[in-house]
This record gives sequence, structure tokens and C-alpha cells, in this order.
Amino acid sequence: MAFPALPLPAIWTVPTAIGVPALLGESVERGVSAAASTALGQIVSRLETSLAARNWGLFDKNGEAVLTAAHVWQLDFQRSFDISTAPVENGQFAAYNKVALPWVCVISFLCDGSETGGLLTRVDDPLRSLIGGLIGDDGLRVRQSFFSRLEDIVQDTQLYDIRMPEQQFRNGNVSQYRFTRRVESGVTMPVAEVTIREVRSSRVTQAPATRRASAAPTLASGVVQSLPLSDDSGADSATIDRFLSGEIL
Repeated sequence: MAFPALPLPAIWTVPTAIGVPALLGESVERGVSAAASTALGQIVSRLETSLAARNWGLFDKNGEAVLTAAHVWQLDFQRSFDISTAPVENGQFAAYNKVALPWVCVISFLCDGSETGGLLTRVDDPLRSLIGGLIGDDGLRVRQSFFSRLEDIVQDTQLYDIRMPEQQFRNGNVSQYRFTRRVESGVTMPVAEVTIREVRSSRVTQAPATRRASAAPTLASGVVQSLPLSDDSGADSATIDRFLSGEIL
């Protein structure tokens, strides 16, 4: 049994608003308005994403985002303390200290082919973004930049800050990353999990200069070389043996 053909309604009840696409059967005027509203909705969405990227993610000491080719998908933070215990009498244990361990944060970045580093490439030039997205060249370039940047930050020793709207965590270094690409979630939208660990730097104290050279601390200048025994070492050893035996008092 074939389904009957349903006629299009004479009057559409779908309003023309930001983000609502054009529908088949609408008038030219309403179609243009719907297309304009869709483009405006995309620009507003990208603007909101770019503004959110300033308060979420991984940043360097200059306040610049480290991964501008991806969006923060998920943030997991762990802060823990270690309680030291020692055995006491009758097989019991007593806690005597509590030490803060370095925090660990795992941020999941979603690279969907768009950039969050600036508004000029996404808001002021929507035509370039549309063409690049249709032919696939723009998204490929962004993903290549994303993976290249990941490889750079996992090998360096720079300190980064994790920023949220409510709180910041400073002095962390990227220790590892892993990414996942699945057919279900789209092979063109890889998700990378970046692990950041806290780095605690300590100051090196140096002893002040002394007035007298004899009061200066001893410095290790290298390995001491052994010297061969002299020719008269036999006579000296014989004298020591006689002293130890009591012949020489």
C-alpha cells in the first residue's frame, strides 16, 4: 500500500527566527529572511563559542590559549592528599602527617574543524568558512594544526594554567595525550584527552660569601685520583709493623 501524497500547507506556522532554516514552499521573501537568520545564528553561535573559549581550557603564561583548533568538551580535575601512617604498639597504626599531592587534570578537546583563536576568521568572513567547510580543505588544515600543536606541548617543559570561569589552576605541564576517532562520532571530529600535572618548583638556596677563605664550605671538585706508593713504602710499613707488635714504644 502506497502512502498518499500530502499537500504542502498554504500558510507555514514555523516562525522566521535566528537559526531557523528556510522551508520548502515558503515565499521568496520569507526564504531570504530564513537564510539570513540561519547565517546570523551561525555567527552568534561562533561568537558565543569564541567567548567561552577565553574562559575554558589550557593557557600559557601570557594568557593565550594553547589549543585554538579545538573546543573544551570535558574537564576532569583531581586533587588528593596522602595521609602518612606508622605502626605503633599492639599492631595498631597512627597517622602523623598529611601531604598534598600534585593535582592532575584531564581535558577533553574536540577538534571539529573550526578555530577559537580569533573572531576575524569566523565572524567577519563567513563565506570563506562556508567554502572551506564544503570542500574539506579548511577542516583538514585545522586538524593538522591541532595534532601538530599536541605533539609540541607534550614534549616541552613549559608551565601552563588551567582556566575555568570560577577558578584557575596554575603551573601544570602536559604529561600525555590520547585521541579517539570513531565512525559513530565522526572521523572528522577527533577527541583528544590531554593530561596536565602540577609542577612544584623549589628555590635553590646558596650560602653567602664568607670573609675568610678557611670558613668557606667544602666543595667537591671532582674524583680524587689514586697515586702509586713511593719506593720507601716498604721501610715505612716495616716500622709500622714493629710498632704494632710492641718492639717500638
